Amino acid sequence: MRRPSPAQLALLAVAILFVARFASVLAGRSVIVGGGSLAGVAPWAGSSPPAANFLLSDQVLQMLPWQGEVRSAILSGSLPTWNPHALSGTPLLANDQSAVFSPFTWLALAFTPAVGLSIAMLARLWVAGLGMALFVRRLGARGIAPIVAGVGFATCSFVTVWLGYPAASVAALMPWAFWALEGVIARRTVRAAAVLALVLALQFLAGHAESSLTLGTALVLYSLVRLGGRVAQRIRLAGLLTAAGVWAVVVASVQLLPFLSALRDSAVWGTRAGLGAGHLTLSEAASWLVPNGHGSPAIDGLDGRPPNYAESTGWAGVAMLLLSPLGAWRLGRLASSAAAGLLLVTGLSAAIVYGLLSPVMVRLPLYGSSNNGRFLAVLCLGVVALGAFGVDALEHGLRRRRPALGGLLTGLGAVAVAGLVAAWWLLRVRGAGIDRLAPDVAGMIGFWVGVAALAGIATLVLAAAALCGWRRPAAVGILGVVLAEALLVALPYNPRLPPRVVPDNPAMAFLAGHAQEGSVAATGTVMLPNTAMLYGVDDVRGYDVLIPRRTHAYWGGADPDYRDDSLITLLGRPDLRRLALAGVAYVMTPEGSPLPGTQPAYRGQGVTISRVPGPRPFAYAATGVALAATSSVAAGMLGTTLPTVDVVEGSCCAGPAAAGKVRLTSHRPAEVVLAVDGAGPQTVVVRQTYDPGWQAEVDGTPAPVLPANLAFQAVRVPAGHHVVTLRYAPTSVVAGALLSLVGLVGAGAALGAGAIRRRREAGVSAALTGRRAPATAAGAAAAPSGRRAGSSGG
Repeated sequence: MRRPSPAQLALLAVAILFVARFASVLAGRSVIVGGGSLAGVAPWAGSSPPAANFLLSDQVLQMLPWQGEVRSAILSGSLPTWNPHALSGTPLLANDQSAVFSPFTWLALAFTPAVGLSIAMLARLWVAGLGMALFVRRLGARGIAPIVAGVGFATCSFVTVWLGYPAASVAALMPWAFWALEGVIARRTVRAAAVLALVLALQFLAGHAESSLTLGTALVLYSLVRLGGRVAQRIRLAGLLTAAGVWAVVVASVQLLPFLSALRDSAVWGTRAGLGAGHLTLSEAASWLVPNGHGSPAIDGLDGRPPNYAESTGWAGVAMLLLSPLGAWRLGRLASSAAAGLLLVTGLSAAIVYGLLSPVMVRLPLYGSSNNGRFLAVLCLGVVALGAFGVDALEHGLRRRRPALGGLLTGLGAVAVAGLVAAWWLLRVRGAGIDRLAPDVAGMIGFWVGVAALAGIATLVLAAAALCGWRRPAAVGILGVVLAEALLVALPYNPRLPPRVVPDNPAMAFLAGHAQEGSVAATGTVMLPNTAMLYGVDDVRGYDVLIPRRTHAYWGGADPDYRDDSLITLLGRPDLRRLALAGVAYVMTPEGSPLPGTQPAYRGQGVTISRVPGPRPFAYAATGVALAATSSVAAGMLGTTLPTVDVVEGSCCAGPAAAGKVRLTSHRPAEVVLAVDGAGPQTVVVRQTYDPGWQAEVDGTPAPVLPANLAFQAVRVPAGHHVVTLRYAPTSVVAGALLSLVGLVGAGAALGAGAIRRRREAGVSAALTGRRAPATAAGAAAAPSGRRAGSSGG
């Protein structure tokens, strides 16, 4: 029986460690979603354990409710295109970060939302690690180095801090994109280009446009350096790479077209203008050595370096950082253009993240409105790849010299690794108390400075041991350093929690019990937007990537304290008439401070829930209509018209009307069916967000959907009894689905043709080998009898 190699044993050890660390999550007994973030705000404050990591709140405010909506729609057999529970309705598929078509989203569908998201997070770790291992292997790394690369990238800062977010899905696929790109460079075939196109399409579908932009930038720069050889080969290669990029866009059109269409109608560009000018300072680069030097929200509840730990921390392990110069030398000897390409994208990413290129980036299209801090992902990838080749150099690229000294150094390195394991155990025992175990060093927490120093010493001592001939033990020791650093820094960031992420709460139960009366709202930071979705309650606020321009204008004119500059809608002093017009039946405020004019209906858990007088039903026949030519005119009219008059943009149906009856017969996320009766023509107002993707039919005949009251919908219905059906079916989704189907068929054909060609080539090779068989000793001995048989048969 063949003995397992050290690399196979190392991989087995990594797998065992992973299962041991996340056994309760894999079994569904705990989750790593949210960090207990609801505990920090009313009405949950004080009724549940304090937040284990407050920076993970977006997982509960965005990813968890969106996953619930996506799961509900898909399990019911429909496409999750529309979210009816936030912002009076908003596109779901088109917001990109819901990542409807991401493989990670589909993996999570088999479980309840919180458990499913946790399983998807663990899958990202393995996808990121496996992709990184394959990438460095394709460049020439062998032995322990690919495993070190996989562990290093899977536990780097960017993957770790964004693990529950779509950005980590893109990051997990980044090394796969570089791996597939290297495949095109090596083979220069359409089949290889199809593989690259599929990988790029998957990262588009992963749901984070900013991270896709950074990946695309890195791939283009890397490709420009890697293009080489004869002119004809260079032209063919450039053509294949370009075709793969276009191909990827076509395959991902089902996600990209709806996103771009919704982006055009959103307020996000205005709120994010100049965002690309933001950057970290050079002092924050110290996180590459001591990421927890200013605290960690998951361990001691501290923010970390400004603006916060998640945004400012760049880290791929001290071992990887120290070995990256050696790795650049090693890769340069194996593939000089690959080394130059990695150094280029790594250096430029560092210059972008830490401000040296910010004045340039802010002037470039797209980058001026993008968070260029996402280049930290590319920077992590570059450091880990080069560090892995440093390990490869120690294991394979250096000669033996002093075995005795090497044994001593290996032993010292093992002691240092054991010290890191002891520090991990001390962290488990003391928790936040480790901040007080040692005095601060250069303004940083002494314990973490000591951990960084110990990791550095272990790496350098083991590297010296490899120089003295103990190459393989040194490489295994460095894998131990990387694993110990991951246990200390990376894995605690997403704490394990009980699977019940959404706790029972009397205030939320009150709202859920009155949900049939209309939507809800809140002022200040109580009941943060989107949390109502977790309890099946509709909220006119939201926390979304693409807030519609009309929604922004509606609440901006209704509340002097309204803001959504961080994509989260916050109300302060909303006008009661506007609340009623939006169908808000109840408004939650801090306890003891209800909005004037409302009637308190519930007090407790630090909040007051008050009833709003006269909320509009979901659908009704307008008794009076005032016409507006444009949305800006409609916005001005809303403040002056009578409460009984609805402002409709169009050229019909002005003036008073006989009151008709409107009955809601069916209400699904992307379809509304109404029964309308009236002695005369009716203007039916539907209290859901106006969006060009909504289409109406009156008794099966298409009818226009008009903007009503700036942010909502209206349909003109003739006299008599009629059935009005509204469906959300944007052309961008249909066109995108058709293009994606074409792209997938093309990719399948290319991959199939490549497989057939390879089988044919294998058959021809086998046939040629068979003909040349007599050249071997056995064939030569058998040849005479064969010839004689042939002669007699002739």
